Amino acid sequence: MFLIISEIYLFLFRTHVNIENERNNYRNQLKDQNVLDVNNKEYNYQTGVHYMDIISECEKLGDYVVNVVEARTDIKEKKIDL
Repeated sequence: MFLIISEIYLFLFRTHVNIENERNNYRNQLKDQNVLDVNNKEYNYQTGVHYMDIISECEKLGDYVVNVVEARTDIKEKKIDL
């Protein structure tokens, strides 16, 4: 029984890590595209700053969601012995 629960926690932890990596990659893509768009005069610099502020807030929201899920399921990186 303990082994099954440990495997479930390990699976959920790995899924969390994968999602975190995907979010970071997507953020980096948006940031890079934003720089290109500002340089190509698709919009002005200040609009690009506002855009990246929105992206940053979305990333924080994602972090908050992860924190809530971790608190509710008692899954934290330091609690899982890989």
